[in-house]
Amino acid sequence: MKMMKAAKSWNEILEIGLSDNYKSRTAVEGADNQVLTFHQIVHLASVLQHEIIETTRDTMEKKLTIALVFPKSSIYGIVSTITALLSGFQFVEIPSNSEMSEMSRVLKLICPDVVLSDQNHYLQKKKLSAIGISPIFIAVDKLLENGKTQQKELLSFNNGWNHDDGVYCIMTSGTTSLSKIVMLPTSALICASSYFEIDMNNSESFRVGLFWIQYYMFAVWNHGGTVVLLNEKAFVDMNIFLRSVLDQQLDAVFVTPSIISACLDSVSEQEFIKAFALIKVIWFTGESVTIQLRRRLNNLLPQLKVISVYSTMESGDIAICRDETGIFKPLPNVSLKIVDPNDSSSIVPLGEIGAIHVLTKWSMIGYFTDETQFIHKVSDDESVDSLASISSMSNVDVSSPILTKKNTFFRTGDLVKRGEQDNFEFVAREANAHVKVIGGFKVFPQIIESLLMRHPQIEFALCGTTDISSGRLEATVSIRDDTDLPSSNDLRAFLLKDQGVPRYAVPTIFRCAALPNKVATAQNNEDLYFSTTGKKKQLSQIQITRILEQSPLLDTERTKISQCTEHNSLHCLSQREIDMAKIWADVLSMPLDAISSADMNFFDLGGSLNFVKLKARLGIEFNVPPQIIDKIIEVPTLRNMVAALTGVQSDINKNETKDETPAEHGRRALLACLNEDLHDITYYNTVLAACRGIKEKRILVTGCTGYVGAYMTRCIAEQPNVTVVYALVRADDDSTATSRLYSILSKRGIINQEKKSWWNKVICIAGDITEPYLGLRSSARDMPVHGIIHAAAEVNMLKSKSALEAPNIFGCANAIAFARLQKSPLVFTSTILPVGNSESTGYRASKEVAEHICAIANEKYGVPINVLQLGDIGIGDDLVNNLSDPAAVLPPDDYIIILLRACILIGKIPERSDWSISILNVDAIARFTCDTLIQCEEKDFDAKPQEIKGDLFSWKTFCDWLLSSSLRNSLSRCDYQTWVNSIDKTANQANEICVKLRLLLPSIEQEFIAENNQRLSGKGSNGVFTIDPTWISNLALALSASISN
Repeated sequence: MKMMKAAKSWNEILEIGLSDNYKSRTAVEGADNQVLTFHQIVHLASVLQHEIIETTRDTMEKKLTIALVFPKSSIYGIVSTITALLSGFQFVEIPSNSEMSEMSRVLKLICPDVVLSDQNHYLQKKKLSAIGISPIFIAVDKLLENGKTQQKELLSFNNGWNHDDGVYCIMTSGTTSLSKIVMLPTSALICASSYFEIDMNNSESFRVGLFWIQYYMFAVWNHGGTVVLLNEKAFVDMNIFLRSVLDQQLDAVFVTPSIISACLDSVSEQEFIKAFALIKVIWFTGESVTIQLRRRLNNLLPQLKVISVYSTMESGDIAICRDETGIFKPLPNVSLKIVDPNDSSSIVPLGEIGAIHVLTKWSMIGYFTDETQFIHKVSDDESVDSLASISSMSNVDVSSPILTKKNTFFRTGDLVKRGEQDNFEFVAREANAHVKVIGGFKVFPQIIESLLMRHPQIEFALCGTTDISSGRLEATVSIRDDTDLPSSNDLRAFLLKDQGVPRYAVPTIFRCAALPNKVATAQNNEDLYFSTTGKKKQLSQIQITRILEQSPLLDTERTKISQCTEHNSLHCLSQREIDMAKIWADVLSMPLDAISSADMNFFDLGGSLNFVKLKARLGIEFNVPPQIIDKIIEVPTLRNMVAALTGVQSDINKNETKDETPAEHGRRALLACLNEDLHDITYYNTVLAACRGIKEKRILVTGCTGYVGAYMTRCIAEQPNVTVVYALVRADDDSTATSRLYSILSKRGIINQEKKSWWNKVICIAGDITEPYLGLRSSARDMPVHGIIHAAAEVNMLKSKSALEAPNIFGCANAIAFARLQKSPLVFTSTILPVGNSESTGYRASKEVAEHICAIANEKYGVPINVLQLGDIGIGDDLVNNLSDPAAVLPPDDYIIILLRACILIGKIPERSDWSISILNVDAIARFTCDTLIQCEEKDFDAKPQEIKGDLFSWKTFCDWLLSSSLRNSLSRCDYQTWVNSIDKTANQANEICVKLRLLLPSIEQEFIAENNQRLSGKGSNGVFTIDPTWISNLALALSASISN
């Protein structure tokens, strides 16, 4: 969207974008390919503005404060930002993935009148009631989907306020230091425009992906570009980031250096080059760009421009560097001075190192603060001091911001070498100023010191870093004479839970030393931090580094003093935990002794962006696919990672013993879930007859978001004598459950606009099969249910039985208890027994226990249960084209699908004359299941497992069909060993598909050989469930699309 001229303000950019010359040009493109022009953005903003005004009439006499809580991938975050700007609202952008404690702190601090969010990230009022605020909540996506056609008057561009200082743009502590929200004039929103112009060259099709969307989107628009919103997980998972860059055909990205470094460490150079082939520019800020990173990028992509932007959140973008000299040139409208760190009135000579103070047109207006934050005051030399001392907030109104004087310089806390014409070269952080930790977050060590000294066992504390480039904050503490040494985990918990410190600001390593008083704290006015006049002095970086390096690790000293316990020493870890700790230490570049407890959290040690490297290492060294690691991301402690990887839970129910039979296990689980007040009911033999007689049936389906359950949900809803289908979905509320299920069904092509009348019968209810009464709220437990399909389970061929106990064993027992309460028959979908001498997986073992639960419930308590043992499952009758995710039509955890995806990936399929297979059409099995439940024949509900398999056919026949399909040019036959070698080679490169296949291959081989023996003996082909070459052709299309996508 080429502009006729560079605009000077954000509202001028919008005016130009709304003109006839540009009304059809795309301004923003969402991660789901939804596009908006400027006219569409402003029109939606007008609808949202009218809703805000209508719901806040009682508070319109004051300037409203708006909180924006959206994922980076949401176009509604952009619309909400434009609404706030055009309306003159004071607003704050809070990342939707923020920890609830941090989000609550920010919301309490700013006391918003309105919280704008979307339905999937909707903040519940009950979660905030405890902190004493009650803003109005608006789900913007729901409002605007309903209001797109409403005609509203477009917002005015001139309502009496100045765009430079009349409206504040408020940035949260997500990108600055602890407990601080920076208030900026909205002129900051175009501070990057001057250097974007050079690199974008007013291209009409320049597509830019941004890490900081609101801050840089106007600069993109000002020079003809389109803002492309990337997948929400793109900045956490580097594989998703690279795929997004490639798929979205980006021309430029604006990110932190650590994101690109993580990409280079996570994939091969060829994959990186492929993803970045179209990228013309990378803008970096947030961290220093090393010469090594510049040179590596230049070697891989010689045509790539690498621009380093020197910026602070308080003063915006200040200077840029375009080459590896490291020399920054100030931007227009930036004033700076490089002064003696101990005398801000003295400018250092050319070539000397000094502290940089800056003043920009878009410098901050002030801070919001709370009791754990500095009050930033103006010093005698008219510089805002980012190193001011801690001050009591007892006499300060925290509902109002702390404002700075206009035209004051900001002390950045950085040391630079002064060059000619105000050029400079970054040297280091000022001692005790701030530390840029991993992820680009700025942390002030002095704040952490003061908080640590609130701990009853700590007398003094010193925080800093021994290596600025490491992005790792360390702390050395001195313990009071009359107390014991706390552990590093104790101190982490104290900072996180008691002091509300964000995770990124907690020191990675804790050390212990008898610090002398004059080194210890900012609390003692007689130490080296303060002179006799009360003015603060500084320790040099060398002094801090020496103290930290010479202090032993806290947990090591603690072990010397006390007896070793389960939680406080490396020597107390199991061998598997030690092996895992070694990998952590290597990935995180930290001492092995610092990982001294099985309860240590990977993210506490600075592992956010290194998580991708960890997944790759574990995939090779522990032979575990990366998705297993993803499942424990919520509790990534050393102990839990090892437990997940080895399939052993550390907290297995004490009643379970090694020699407990599946039947005993099932009886124990069932008794734990049945309600005592139901034990005397004995008339369940009438249930089937009663349900057969009901003409308008209401059916409950669990597992409807799973692969088989989704098709069963549609199938049962299409039955003419079914009027209501209750779809149980794990979610916080019914609305979220509905959105989640509809999204999944649409993604898989199960629901579409032409044939969705059955969807009107579906009522989604929030619940959880692992909880009593399926996690249903009290009112939902009394709903009439005339039949249950229990398809919910965690399908995982790699986890142990005990790791799957909650969803697959107790989940089944809870479903049966609910069926007994409802006097309802139940169909339970299990899995096929191991064939021949095949080894049972943990998944199959958990299903075996569940089958025993069904038998006991049927025999002892009279619950009518039909048990279906389902074989390998494939796609349904029709292949839906043009899906956003073709892989969604495939069952993700089926043996055959896993094997075939790996074959396509390496381009080879093995020849095996001793293999046979069977596959079920998922639509066929859904129809069979629903017919069984609707007919309610007594012979089918005796809880005896019924094997449901597709007809057997040889592996050669299957390969002939595949090679006659669209895969004919993608696959070639080869001998088995060549194929295995190719799988191993690709798996060793940490490819998830091949790693998973390599783990499952022994079980697959045993099963296919056993199936072949059955076929040769004349068994396994009765013509009930069969497939043909046409079905195989559709399967081939889905497989190809899933791999290429």
